[in-house]
Amino acid sequence: MLRGAVLTNAGGVSVESFDTREPDAGWQFLERMYTLQPVRLFGDPGTYRLTARSWSAGTVGYVRLLHTMGFITHSEPFSDLMAVLIRRGSLTIRGRGQQATIGPGDVGVYPPLVDLQFLAPTIGLECVRLPLSQLSTIAAERVGIDPADFRLEGVTPVSAAKARYWRSLLTFVGREISVRSSAFETELVQAEMARMVAASAITVFPNTALRVDHIPSPGRVEPAALRRAIAFVDANAERPITVEDMAAAASTTSRALQHAFARNRDTTPTSYLRRVRLERAHRELQAADPVDGTTVGSVAARWGFLSPGRFAAQYRETYGVLPGHTLRT
Repeated sequence: MLRGAVLTNAGGVSVESFDTREPDAGWQFLERMYTLQPVRLFGDPGTYRLTARSWSAGTVGYVRLLHTMGFITHSEPFSDLMAVLIRRGSLTIRGRGQQATIGPGDVGVYPPLVDLQFLAPTIGLECVRLPLSQLSTIAAERVGIDPADFRLEGVTPVSAAKARYWRSLLTFVGREISVRSSAFETELVQAEMARMVAASAITVFPNTALRVDHIPSPGRVEPAALRRAIAFVDANAERPITVEDMAAAASTTSRALQHAFARNRDTTPTSYLRRVRLERAHRELQAADPVDGTTVGSVAARWGFLSPGRFAAQYRETYGVLPGHTLRT
């Protein structure tokens, strides 16, 4: 471990903190974290400061970083989604014919799988990190693209509205992961957070899935296959299951299963899964005694609902009352 680094684990979240005023120590840390190549610093080393704090829950990583000297550096290709929100200073990203400079309040993504060059003066940023394979999996579920054909194709969001959405999402992820809630002890909540980040990223940043105009029907799926998928969901709703898991249990493909749910149930596999989990949470609230310490938040988290507010809204829309009312009666 490098001098100044502190590792802790609590509430299902791993945390690493680092703080130094020594440029060599700072760049040793950054090289280890981000596989950066030799760097050129500029500015006054007497004012140097690097502070970094990172959180990891399941496959989701989140970082807050401040670096007070300018730098130029290269990186090896990233195999992860690395999306940043600039809080201070600016960052220029260059790679394979792409270049973008993002400043305070702007969001951007490091193009994965290509060599990159970074140029920045003093910089403060937040970054969310997720394996690229999870984006390709979600893209395949949503639009039927072959995961091997999924690629991120740009540095900045597709629109100003999408940029605003990503800022709010990153703020939400940072808040939830940094409080180290006991909810993050569950694989289900960690998996749902990862799915939310992946699904959001493929709508925000330019990628090949956004260019898929139409996915032809794969042919009729027999009702028996749909019944097998539904039975699998009903038996495993408490686990972090995916559409691929459902399709495998049904002995069909993910795309065929999407069409089967749409044609026979007027929904999607993931929407059906959320509905089952909402029903299980409802039953648990009905059976619970608030005197024993059961809370709406703990029940919601156990069934994979990340935001208590959104859980309450969905619950009220479905059952006509707030979940707290069910718990108390």
